[in-house]
Amino acid sequence: MCQIPYQVNKAELISKIADLAMGKERKVDGIRDVRDESDREGVRVVVDLKQDAFPKKVLNQLFKHTELQKTFHINMLALVDGIQPQILGLKGVLEHFIEHVEW
Repeated sequence: MCQIPYQVNKAELISKIADLAMGKERKVDGIRDVRDESDREGVRVVVDLKQDAFPKKVLNQLFKHTELQKTFHINMLALVDGIQPQILGLKGVLEHFIEHVEW
């Protein structure tokens, strides 16, 4: 079980998985069916595997050929102490944000 990454279109992802498994490309072996079971409570995409498929292998192929694994860049530039601009890591951003909120 994994989550759909930020800014990935669910319909396009389902279409891409179906095309990789059953379309012209046939780059991913072992997938029998892909269906959308989303409802009001959340997003759910189900990938049914064939009986002889290896789940880890299929998942790795999906990570490789689809947007299930996606990176995006964030500009972590912040004004520290209201004066000095600095590029901070996640820990630094959180520390300065908590300090700002408590102030």
